[in-house]
Amino acid sequence: DIGPLVVICFSNLSNGDGIFEFDGQTDSKYINVQRETDGKIRFEVNQGNQLLSTSSTTNNLWYHITCVYNSSTQLAKIYINGVEDASGSFISSTS
Repeated sequence: DIGPLVVICFSNLSNGDGIFEFDGQTDSKYINVQRETDGKIRFEVNQGNQLLSTSSTTNNLWYHITCVYNSSTQLAKIYINGVEDASGSFISSTS
């Protein structure tokens, strides 16, 4: 399993607030976690593979956010404050 673990407090609400990003650059593989305008968390692994949280985050509160991707099962999950919030399959795997 791969994925970032972040403890964060949001101070404003703007579209595409970056939380975590890793870009392999040479092989077009990346991991990206960001906050959408509505406060939901978006987790991406490579182009076209996205998972959106069902819960929204609120400004000026601390959150423990964990996003996990298992390349064997192609299953992605978002955890907010230790509770699984969303899960889904991604169409392609990455190493």
